[in-house]
Amino acid sequence: MFSWIQTVDSVRRLREISRCAVQSGKTVHALIEVNLGGEGSKAGAVPGELRDIFEAAAGSEGVRLAGLMAIPPYCADPEESRPYFARLRELRDAVSREFPDAGIVELSMGMSNDFAQAIEEGATMVRVGTAIFGSREGRY
Repeated sequence: MFSWIQTVDSVRRLREISRCAVQSGKTVHALIEVNLGGEGSKAGAVPGELRDIFEAAAGSEGVRLAGLMAIPPYCADPEESRPYFARLRELRDAVSREFPDAGIVELSMGMSNDFAQAIEEGATMVRVGTAIFGSREGRY
């Protein structure tokens, strides 16, 4: 049903996406979600798990890993998000060197309050729903 999934956080999830994509005859572009802040309330692979996921992707049909995604801990000052964005870029660059044929280019990072910093650190995708649609508070 989807052409992009930004929440691959394990080999198990990658394999499940691959199975579904093959059954539907599709190829899904996917990003590995990385939990850089170590927050228990957020999903995501830890940086040390990236190699295993990329190695598994090499043998998976129907999924093309295209990059990394992260949502850093919320900070009122958007500059406090910058080190997380820089770290994700560094991880993407390291993975690209290790798996040069994988074509890893995407960095999905930055939201309405810190997208400018994310772009300055190399974001290729940002999520700015609150800036467009307003706060979710009171909507449900």
